[in-house]
Amino acid sequence: MNILYNYLDELPDDYNTDKEAFGTNEYHLTPQAAFDYYIEGKKAGDCDDVSNLMYGLIIAALKYCGYEDQIWRLKRVHIKKPCGHAICVWLNKKLQWKRLESTYYRSDFAAKWNDNSDIFKGAYTIIMHIFDEKKEYKLK
Repeated sequence: MNILYNYLDELPDDYNTDKEAFGTNEYHLTPQAAFDYYIEGKKAGDCDDVSNLMYGLIIAALKYCGYEDQIWRLKRVHIKKPCGHAICVWLNKKLQWKRLESTYYRSDFAAKWNDNSDIFKGAYTIIMHIFDEKKEYKLK
């Protein structure tokens, strides 16, 4: 995650709204399209684009390293906090869903990863959507 955060921070502009990037109010890149857009195009998008990029990179890494049986621990969610936001979450060994922040609060990744918080039990968090990876944005 830190490698990805550092890469995003090195982009000339590490955040663009969908209006700025694609000329529309809302546009969701698939994980593959996010990879092409960020890594090959060296461009920036918004929180759902970064979370889709994260998701694709983590899945690819798990498969590459022989941990395909752990993929179920990773989810992509849209939350209301107090405005719409997209992140990835990972179920850790303590059975807590830890956030993998896409665009906000990257610097507190280590602290949030190691505290007792659970994204699904946070009082401020309303889960708007949990992606069904078998039907939505399926990786090739």
